[in-house]
Amino acid sequence: MKKVFLLVIFTCILIGCNSQLPIPDGRDARDTISLVGLHSEQVHFKLSDIVDSINYFPIPTEDNLLIGQVGKLMIVDSGFMIVDNRITNSVYLFSRNEPNGISINHYGNGPTEYLRLSDAFYNNTLNEVGIYCNLRNEILYYRLDGEYSRKCKIPYRGESIYPMERGFLLHTEYQENESLKHKGRYPDLIFVNEENDTISPICENYFKGPVNHSVVWSSNSCFSIWKDTIALKPDHSNVVYHCTSEGLYPAHFLNCGEHNLDERFWDKALEANMDIHKLEEFCRSEDLCEIIWYLESEKIISFICKQKGILTQVLYSKSSRNVKLFREIENDMDSFASFNPKAIKGNKIYGIISAYSVAQQISDKHQKVPSSLQQVEEGDNPIIVEFTLKDF
Repeated sequence: MKKVFLLVIFTCILIGCNSQLPIPDGRDARDTISLVGLHSEQVHFKLSDIVDSINYFPIPTEDNLLIGQVGKLMIVDSGFMIVDNRITNSVYLFSRNEPNGISINHYGNGPTEYLRLSDAFYNNTLNEVGIYCNLRNEILYYRLDGEYSRKCKIPYRGESIYPMERGFLLHTEYQENESLKHKGRYPDLIFVNEENDTISPICENYFKGPVNHSVVWSSNSCFSIWKDTIALKPDHSNVVYHCTSEGLYPAHFLNCGEHNLDERFWDKALEANMDIHKLEEFCRSEDLCEIIWYLESEKIISFICKQKGILTQVLYSKSSRNVKLFREIENDMDSFASFNPKAIKGNKIYGIISAYSVAQQISDKHQKVPSSLQQVEEGDNPIIVEFTLKDF
């Protein structure tokens, strides 16, 4: 109960002092994952080469549970949480074993509503959903019956947020938080520490300029959570940070060798009259490698490399330190699921497939349909896919 009280009080206060968090260079990270020679590795896999089994979880289709677009998938407690911040501006919670779901939709301009669903998280201690609205710089909390509970102001603006026992991480996406400005640049990752009431920008490596002053593409950075650890790879960076109750430190350096993003990229991105097409052409000509869509659990790391316009999926085993790279993957197990990671837990990767594509395949009488998909129709909600990985 004491931890819950401290978390609530902390999240609601405005932090009064700032401090620079001493972070070593990314190459001093505890673990280096080598991606050198990416183009020379195997590019084609069969799904059965890496996956032991597939499970499907159709999302119930009801009037109050109609999902427009899955922006974020999270594994929470014994179920799933889906954030649709593009069409319905809602959060949905589903159990693995129950046919019913819960929707939270308070989009609007009222005092208990949010103007923008910037991010959302699930607090399993309080059984609440927190929705972060960066237009008002506040978190609004809702109970699992969908009713409003309370709100807390946040001192700085960001895009993604996740609380933890001694603070929270705020991914700013280069927002112009003026009091954190350093040598004309802005941090894209802020760690707020509850114990000493400090805000620590990670600015030695990431003060590269606000997003509206440069042409950069976003890697859709998201937090990976397991046990007491949060992992985040900031945009346009090869360093992965872990945040625990003891602090923040560089955990992995994703080393592409001479292809790593460096000052050449940022010098070009910050040029006047630069546009996204010119920047991408520059990356191609310099053979730079961008690492996107990073996910991590206590067992597996999954991410995508973009080099010369080619996307390569990477799986890394923490226990064996083995790396698997592939650009094409053939589903030779049931032909329904596509391997497109959206979330991770343990040795399980989770993705999303559309009901429309499943229904079209079901109409093919030659297909063997998994029992959990036999009742799927074209207009139904998406389906969550669970891939259990083989050891590698």
